[in-house]
Amino acid sequence: RNKISPPILAFDRWISRGLLRKLSENQVMDPVIPSEVYVDPGLVNDLQRVGFDEKKATSISKELSKSSKAMCSWIKNGKENYSVEIKKYKHTLSVKIKNMKKPVLKLLPSHFEKLKLMYTRYSKNKEGSFEDALFVLLARYQGLSGHGFQAAMPGSCFQVIRNRLDVRFECFASPLNSRYGRFCSAFPDIDKEFGSIGNFFQIPVDGSFQGSYEANPPFVSEVMTKMARTMESHLDAAQKQSKLLSFAILVPGWTNEESWTIMKNSRYLKKHFIIAKADHGFCDGAQHQRKDRYRESPFDSAFFFLQTDAAAKKWPVTEEIETEIRKGMATGVPTAAARKRRLAEGRGTADQDGGGGVYRGRKRKKNSKLGVEARKRMEKRIRN
Repeated sequence: RNKISPPILAFDRWISRGLLRKLSENQVMDPVIPSEVYVDPGLVNDLQRVGFDEKKATSISKELSKSSKAMCSWIKNGKENYSVEIKKYKHTLSVKIKNMKKPVLKLLPSHFEKLKLMYTRYSKNKEGSFEDALFVLLARYQGLSGHGFQAAMPGSCFQVIRNRLDVRFECFASPLNSRYGRFCSAFPDIDKEFGSIGNFFQIPVDGSFQGSYEANPPFVSEVMTKMARTMESHLDAAQKQSKLLSFAILVPGWTNEESWTIMKNSRYLKKHFIIAKADHGFCDGAQHQRKDRYRESPFDSAFFFLQTDAAAKKWPVTEEIETEIRKGMATGVPTAAARKRRLAEGRGTADQDGGGGVYRGRKRKKNSKLGVEARKRMEKRIRN
């Protein structure tokens, strides 16, 4: 009504902050959708950035949470009897509820086989089926919406930290993008069927947590801040007991973030460096659905290495590691043909994608650069 578009990924960040709130307040009505009426300060800030006044932004946040609570009640009272239908096509598979038109969840054959192997290896559910678990998994992560939050390092970079630092575990992953067999994830209730050991934020801080880990959290301020604080607590506990604990952390190069300050000033920091936006890319968060595996990075990225004294002696972070990581991250830069396809389909939210938005099947204007320029003018006005 006010002809003001919400900031890119504002809804996705709202969902991510809601997941943190569920953890702290033990909400279990729905694993994704916020189930209480509240005002989210992060959403209010997002809306104010594009021109809403505080009163209107607060009202929108509250109304959104009312709608989500009503949706949770509707879901809870819904029917649970269904059967999953999987259809195989030449280059993809579709996973859906039988006799329902939507949602139709897409999956590449290679990822289908990967998930089937993980389910066979780790699931202990004697009553459920792989097909049911697969549908719930795909629907759950589709509900998060922001594929950028599920992006991962290129495989060659994972290989570097495994060879050099003996990393075999991810603190923030999903069955869809995990590199290793074991990992922490956002939805242990379903992800455990595919190898997840739980949520990183629920690991007891008692000194028992030790080893070498990789962390590439969703790029949401509140999540990254909680991660940095949680890691400091684990490192303190491990240091007191002279245990090995090491974190290789990948975050955006946002130097004004609270998480950045915590890690930069940490007594456990052994090394950190920034990789320029143009010099690296990521495995797409929707790699399980798309032909093109890589996506450009929309901003600079940074690596932090936090280690106890014992870990630093066993796994020293050398200049050679930095060089190899930079080379590994460079392999994630998509080809010119892949960039052209991405721009044509309008898949992402970076400038390279024509200004953002997920392709919904409508034809896009050829002069998509106008959308980028308009957004930049708006952001400049807001900053000034």
